[in-house]
Amino acid sequence: MVDNLRWREKLYTNNNFREAKEQRKTYIVESKLPIIEKKTHEETKFIMHSLEMIQKAKSTESTKQDLWQLKEKAIELHESVIDQDRRTGVLLALAQTVESLMHVIDDEIIVFDKLSDSKDKQKKEEEKHLENEALKREEKFQMLRDRERRKQQQQLDERNRKYN
Repeated sequence: MVDNLRWREKLYTNNNFREAKEQRKTYIVESKLPIIEKKTHEETKFIMHSLEMIQKAKSTESTKQDLWQLKEKAIELHESVIDQDRRTGVLLALAQTVESLMHVIDDEIIVFDKLSDSKDKQKKEEEKHLENEALKREEKFQMLRDRERRKQQQQLDERNRKYN
């Protein structure tokens, strides 16, 4: 670029400086690309491994919290990649990979919520069923108690008739 300007005997303009600045930013990011890719790959691998462990583990109360922590790590990783890119576009593919990971985690959270809702619904139905069974037993017990009271009352009435 400089050679062309001298050859044509033109002066530098602000636009030339801006272009050079943007080109330097791109070169700097490109020079750091292998390190950034390696670090991002390691972080992505760790997050995916953690996600697999959560999927394999029995669902607990802390599962949703664990998923949200993974999502936060993925968001931090994505922000880091975007910051390091410095609007050059060099790390765009890497940022998209991390975005895909974030979507996978989002999907897992949705699945977990649906399963939790299903389990809660099933638990409520079981509780309702047990409650109904308890009410039926209580009604049956009440009927037997009433029957026993009537029987005792009849016996008392018969005794009273005999003595009267």
